[in-house]
Amino acid sequence: MHIDRNRVQAVLDRFKGLDPYQSYYVKDSVPYESVGPLVPETSAVLRDAFARSERVLDVGCGDGRTLLANATLFAHGTGIDESEDHMIALAIQKRDAAGIQNVDFQFAKSIPLPFDDHAFDMVFSERGPLGRSDDTLREALRVLQPQGLIFVETGGDFSTLCVEKARFEKQGVRIQTLCAREYTLLFPDFYAYLTYQCASWRYSGNDLPSADDEEGLAQLLIKATDRRRRIIAPYQTIWVGGEKAA
Repeated sequence: MHIDRNRVQAVLDRFKGLDPYQSYYVKDSVPYESVGPLVPETSAVLRDAFARSERVLDVGCGDGRTLLANATLFAHGTGIDESEDHMIALAIQKRDAAGIQNVDFQFAKSIPLPFDDHAFDMVFSERGPLGRSDDTLREALRVLQPQGLIFVETGGDFSTLCVEKARFEKQGVRIQTLCAREYTLLFPDFYAYLTYQCASWRYSGNDLPSADDEEGLAQLLIKATDRRRRIIAPYQTIWVGGEKAA
C-alpha cells in the first residue's frame, strides 16, 4: 500500500500547533467504525446515573460535553479540568452559547478537590484522573455523600478488570457497574488512522513522526493493517461504578 507523504505532512501539520488537550479531542472528529461486543455505550450508563442525582461532579471534564448534553437530568453540574486556557474556556463558551444555567466549570486539580465533604450526589470521570489511582479515588469519595454514585471509565482490558474492582471495593464502593470492553476501530484509510494516532501521541507527550521517515511510517502501516487490508486499531476500556458505602 502506497503512502502519500504530502497527505502525511498535512496530518502532521494539523497537530504541530495544538497543545495536548486540544489534540486529544481531535480524535472525536476522526471517521471510523467500531466492531465489537454489543454493550451499552458510556453515555447510556451515565444517563441512568444522572437521573438519580441532583449535584454532579465531572473530574477531568474536558470541553464539558457530557455535562452539557445531560443538563436536564440533574439539578446542578460542576466540571473541573486542569486545562484552564483551552478546555475550561471552551466548556464555558459552549455552555453560554447553549444558554445552560445549571452547569458551571472551573480550573481545579483532582487532588485536592476544592469542595466540601459530601458535596455531591454523583462523581464521574471519563478517561480522566480517577482511573487507576487510589489517591484520586479516595478524594472523589470524600466529596461524595453516602449512598452517592461514582463512575469511572479508564483504559484497560479483562486482565485489569479484577484489579480495578478490588481497588474500588477497598475504598468503600458497592459495585453496581463492572465491564471490560474490547473492540476494534476500523478506519477508512491510513490518514484517518494517523490522525487518531497523532492525537494520542501528542496527548501523551510523545513526539510526532516525520513525513520523511519512510521506514517508520511503513511499520506503522503494517502494524495497523489486518489480513483483509483494513486499517484497524484495538480499543479497550474498563467501566467501574457503584455506590459509596454509608
